[in-house]
Amino acid sequence: MGAGATYGSKALEVAITIKLIRALWIIPLLTVIAFTQKSKTSGKVKIPWFIGLFIASIILAYLFPAEANTYAHLNWLGKRGMVIALFLIGSNITFSEAKRAGLKSFILGALLWFLIGISSLIALTTNI
Repeated sequence: MGAGATYGSKALEVAITIKLIRALWIIPLLTVIAFTQKSKTSGKVKIPWFIGLFIASIILAYLFPAEANTYAHLNWLGKRGMVIALFLIGSNITFSEAKRAGLKSFILGALLWFLIGISSLIALTTNI
C-alpha cells in the first residue's frame, strides 16, 4: 500500500482494495482446499483453526469499530507472534521439543543471544 500512496490517493484506494480482496480470498480458498484434501482415513474435513479466528476478528472489528485502539495493540501482538512462529518453523523447533529441552536450555539460549547481540553492537559502534 505504501507504493500506491506515492502515486496519489486514487492509486492508494486501488492498492487498499486489492490488499483487502487478497486477504479475504484466504477464506474460500482454504475451504476448497480443506474439502478436496480431506482426511482419507476418517473422511473428515479439517479446516485450519486460524480461519475461524480470522473470520471472528473480521466480525468483531465490524461490530465494534470504536475499539480501533485495542485492535492496533492486537495487531502489534500478532506481528510479534508471527515472528516467533516463523522462527520456530525455520528452526524446526516444536513447542513439545522446547518443553522437553527444559527451562535451563531456554535461558542459556536467551543469554547467548543477548551476549552475542550486545558484543556485536559494541564491536560495530566502536570500530574494533
